[in-house]
Amino acid sequence: MTKNDLSELLIRLLQQLTQGNGVDIRHDLMLSLKDVTARLDISKPTVMKAIRSGDFPKPIKVAGQDRWPSSVINDYLRQSNTQLQDKNELMAQAAMALKGEQP
Repeated sequence: MTKNDLSELLIRLLQQLTQGNGVDIRHDLMLSLKDVTARLDISKPTVMKAIRSGDFPKPIKVAGQDRWPSSVINDYLRQSNTQLQDKNELMAQAAMALKGEQP
């Protein structure tokens, strides 16, 4: 990777980081099914079907109730969203460049 390539990569990375698309997962909220459906704008049957098919994360039990940590939902969104995947790829390229590796 040339110095120019590295500069371009770092500029793209900084642009992505400053666009406000990042997700702050320092403090997890425990989301109910109602919270998840509202956040994702999908129906309860759609969530349940996706859980059964393995396409959506299973809830954990908190005080006997199903809950999803907000970081799990955020990870699901990152993995299922092309724009966020592009950002992850950019971050991986930057990490490799900082280590002196070729992408």
